[in-house]
Formats: sequence, structure tokens, C-alpha cells
Amino acid sequence: APLFRAAEGDHAACCHALLSAGADLLATNHRLEGALFIASLKGHDTTLRCLLDHMAKRCRSLSASATAQASAPPPPPPSARTKAPPKLNPLAVEWIPAFGATTTTTTTTTTT
Repeated sequence: APLFRAAEGDHAACCHALLSAGADLLATNHRLEGALFIASLKGHDTTLRCLLDHMAKRCRSLSASATAQASAPPPPPPSARTKAPPKLNPLAVEWIPAFGATTTTTTTTTTT
């Protein structure tokens, strides 16, 4: 809410301080309006520029971290001493229905 108030009131310096402190630029209010939308709707050019600059910095940092991860060497293959996880017997696993699902239980008895 503080970021929305700052965007609505054309307080670019306040928006910058809030975003630098970790405010979520992509958060929305109860009408699903974000700070970018509010600033553009009100015609607040300086605040809108501040919000867009912060978004551009965020995209550049995400892109740089993705590039660094892509250029990192692949992890080593698992060693031969590593045990594979045990395989589950599909007949032994109990099925639990989703919440609210209706189920019917059928019991069969066999005698020999």
C-alpha cells in the first residue's frame, strides 16, 4: 500500500526509497491495479519514469544472473556409490482423494 500511495501522490523519491528497500513493484491492490498503472493513470511522469527505471534494473540483474548460471559448468554426474532412490510399489501406495472429492468405497471379500 505505501508504494501505491507514493505512486498516486507523484512522490518519485519516496517510490525510489520504497523500491530500494524491497517493495514489490508487481504487487496489485484490491482492483488488481499496480503502481505502474496508478502512476500512468494519474499522469505522473517523474514517478512513472522512476518505476520503469527500477523495473529495467531488475530485469537487467535477473538477466545477468541467468547468464551467469547458464555459463556455469554442469554439475558432476552422480557417483557410482550413490544409491538410487527406492522404487515404490504402485499397488502399495495409498491414494488420498483431493479435498471435497466424493469417493465410493467398495469392499470385496473372498472366501476359500
